[in-house]
Amino acid sequence: MSFAIDEWVKKYISAVQKQFHDRIWFLGLQGSYGRGEATDQSDIDMALILDSVSIEDLDIYSKILDALPNRDKVCGFVSGKNELLSWEPADLFQFYYDTTPILGSLDELLNNIHEEDIRRAIRIGACNVYHMCVHNLVHEKSEDILKSLYKSASFTLQAIAFLNTGRYKKKKAQLLPLLNDKEELVLRTGIELKTKKSCQSKNLEIILSYCSTGHRNGFVRSDIMAKLEQTVYGDFDQILNKIETGILNGSMSASLEDSSDFESGSTRCSVRVFERYSWTGSNRVSLSVTLFQGDDGMIHLSAITAGGSQAMFFKLNIFGEEAFLDKLRELL
Repeated sequence: MSFAIDEWVKKYISAVQKQFHDRIWFLGLQGSYGRGEATDQSDIDMALILDSVSIEDLDIYSKILDALPNRDKVCGFVSGKNELLSWEPADLFQFYYDTTPILGSLDELLNNIHEEDIRRAIRIGACNVYHMCVHNLVHEKSEDILKSLYKSASFTLQAIAFLNTGRYKKKKAQLLPLLNDKEELVLRTGIELKTKKSCQSKNLEIILSYCSTGHRNGFVRSDIMAKLEQTVYGDFDQILNKIETGILNGSMSASLEDSSDFESGSTRCSVRVFERYSWTGSNRVSLSVTLFQGDDGMIHLSAITAGGSQAMFFKLNIFGEEAFLDKLRELL
């Protein structure tokens, strides 16, 4: 490869440090160059996190990039530190593990990333791949879009492998041994398509078939439910009342379907079942919330949603369920 990424990065670091100095919280390399899988067509994905970002900062940064060689290949991510720390955790998972640090560390992000967020990353990736696969077949009929879908699928497979093994593999060759047969077929097909000028109908069938079957914990998992479990602090009755009021006032279609309360000594347990209409699923979604307080005084919450998808066999769209849980998260 004629392009020397190491030399380019040195020039980039020098220019950025000269302008922003100690305002740089983190600087890293993403994408195929960060994974060591770049080709002559690969972009240069740089991640720059400053203490804060203004319009003036972005204008200056753009001019810095304009002055560097290979400007047409440069892209990436720019953000303020606080914005990044407040980012959607499902996105932070991929961002953290797929970014190679150059200056600073992203370890602080790990405090915001939990197993539920990884599962959410898988679900979002699954829905996006499935939707665009069908859309492309019916409307766009684009080989470039199909190739990009396999690229997106590889990110989802990385998350699946991490959830199953606790190991994140940036390089596809290292990821392959962690996959089952159907997952491996998807990844290998994506690798092959990078070097091919045209796609065959079987390439579409492979990814569409995998999406629609929901095999094991792949793109469309039938065993993942939208669920929230955590310990909450405060007065039991006040928390319960806040949940009831907040859910019912949070949507015109929300209703309290049933309730149950149990108390024995200092032990308490309350269950509330809510429903509301999901525009994304075109049906009603239920939310079951359980509050439990034991002898130790700790209050534990468990919330599970169901519904929100019209699929016959597998859940192809659970955004309605997640949105219901998001409302509960706001209240907590």
